[in-house]
Amino acid sequence: MEVEVRLFAPYKAVAGKEKVSIILPAGAATVDDVLAELQRSYPGLREMLAPVPGRSGWCPAAVLVGDLLVEKEHPVRDGTVVCLVPAIVGG
Repeated sequence: MEVEVRLFAPYKAVAGKEKVSIILPAGAATVDDVLAELQRSYPGLREMLAPVPGRSGWCPAAVLVGDLLVEKEHPVRDGTVVCLVPAIVGG
């Protein structure tokens, strides 16, 4: 199965691309599987996408599938587009 990942801002800079294709084995897969493969393929993203100790949330990026902000258990299928957007913090 092929999933497209669109990278924004620092993620794009580290990967050197704004879009990458992630190939996963056929069958059930989740956003977490996509991010794990992305981190294997682009080691520079590993630290950037690791959970931050003492902060809530499983990933420092906002992860979207379509227009939905999703959690790591969100299912993906062939052709899914996952977007990684830096989380905006402040008040």
